Amino acid sequence: MPLVKIGLTGLLFFLIVWACDDIFEIDLSGKKVVLIAPGDSIHTEYGTQTFYWGEVKGASSYNLQVVTPSFKHIEQFLADTNVTGPKFTLNLTPGRSYEWRVIAKNGSSKSDSFYIWTLQIDSTTDLRKQKVLLNSPADNMITNIKKIGFNWSLISNTTGYNFQIWKPDLNGSRVMDTTVTSENIATGANLADGTYIWGVKAINNNTSTDLATRKMIIDRTPPKNVPTLTAPANKASFTTWPIDLKWNRSDSDGGSSLYDSVYVAIDTFFTSNVSAYKSTTKTFSFTYNMDTMYFWKVKTIDEAGNSGPESPIQKFTKSK
Repeated sequence: MPLVKIGLTGLLFFLIVWACDDIFEIDLSGKKVVLIAPGDSIHTEYGTQTFYWGEVKGASSYNLQVVTPSFKHIEQFLADTNVTGPKFTLNLTPGRSYEWRVIAKNGSSKSDSFYIWTLQIDSTTDLRKQKVLLNSPADNMITNIKKIGFNWSLISNTTGYNFQIWKPDLNGSRVMDTTVTSENIATGANLADGTYIWGVKAINNNTSTDLATRKMIIDRTPPKNVPTLTAPANKASFTTWPIDLKWNRSDSDGGSSLYDSVYVAIDTFFTSNVSAYKSTTKTFSFTYNMDTMYFWKVKTIDEAGNSGPESPIQKFTKSK
């Protein structure tokens, strides 16, 4: 096959077009988001609905809007939510009609036309056809907070919510089991460090939802080991930057994962020109332009936010 000579001008043109394709966003006006589920005009007793739609090339987010009973006669906006993915879950009240639509968006444009689908949630008091949507704390949260706030979305036709905590999982021991009438509870001060499953199910006189669950880890114990500063040697002097600060510590302290905070200042009390850096590699490349003496120290922090003891302070000098 013969070689094609494009020349310098052609090459520059190609590179400009290629770069512009990455820089300029796609104009979304006139595009429509294809709706997938729940199907148009369906009737169902399932109040918990996950809305799905097709992704649009060039969109960075989607605006889901759900109203009752219709966009022409809006009584309530149930959702006006921006999400990055092509789905979102809501609890809808039985015995009502709904309409929904999705608008694609990016930084410079949005789709200005859309499909509108209707949905009817039939009246029922059977909670087995609904699901409690947990809001906070996030799944797999690691915390050192003593009193934790738990929150979930309300469901219609309930008499209350059964809140449970298990350790370390649902096959372990149930350490809390209580019923509340609101969509939140604050508790956890008596929970020891460890892994837990917390969950909520809605109840009424006849039925209940399945238990919706999330995992959390409680870690209130700070790291115990003191970091050891290894480089540079104490009182070392340098004429060039950067300077590699290095230290040693235990990789595990019995709790959540660890990282280090590195502090550098120009006084031993760490009140002047203090800089703080986060490191997960037990090393940091430090650069600064002042010809002066620097003091530095390191302390270890775990993923829950507990701080360990600080290392002894060392110093080094930047000279001309």
